[in-house]
Amino acid sequence: MGFTFALMEDFHLQTLTSKKSPYDYIEAIRRKTTNAVPDLRKVPNPYEQFLRVQRVFRAVTGIKRSGQLFGIDRFFPNRPPGSVVVACFACPEPGFNVPDRYWIEIDDDFIHLVQLILMLDGHFGLQRFAKVDDPDDISLLAGKGHFPLDEIYNKYVRNVVATEEEKSTCSNFNAVEMQNKIKFRGCVISGVIAVERTIHKR
Repeated sequence: MGFTFALMEDFHLQTLTSKKSPYDYIEAIRRKTTNAVPDLRKVPNPYEQFLRVQRVFRAVTGIKRSGQLFGIDRFFPNRPPGSVVVACFACPEPGFNVPDRYWIEIDDDFIHLVQLILMLDGHFGLQRFAKVDDPDDISLLAGKGHFPLDEIYNKYVRNVVATEEEKSTCSNFNAVEMQNKIKFRGCVISGVIAVERTIHKR
């Protein structure tokens, strides 16, 4: 069974704007063939195939939009190699939007123009419980998107996070300390933290 690019692009738009799931999208298409319940059972259900194809489509689209398809890494040696994350054009980057010497010669009154100030925001409700996974269900962009490779992340947790004893005394960070650790039992992901450059919020 085949799927056109027009269909994949339409689903991408639908799921971004109306949060439509792949199941509902395919079900709606099947009902365009016939909306009668007895006859609907005779209409092929490509849901499983569609799940796989839309994952591949998104991965290929990310590779194309990031410039990796065209070897963009050779023009940006300061970026992580192979990354499919679209770079922020407002963030200062030597050799791209800031001259190399500018970092050294800039006056103290304008140093804020090339400073990178990060903001973190955590969400402890976005959890993922351990479950029996399909061994063939692998990442198509492992470590090349917004999430690091498991082995790199786990090494960081073991060597940095697990050995960190310092507690924050700032009341604004009490959310971490107030979390009931029992609710994380059985979780492989206990929450998500987003990192954003604060200058975009000004």
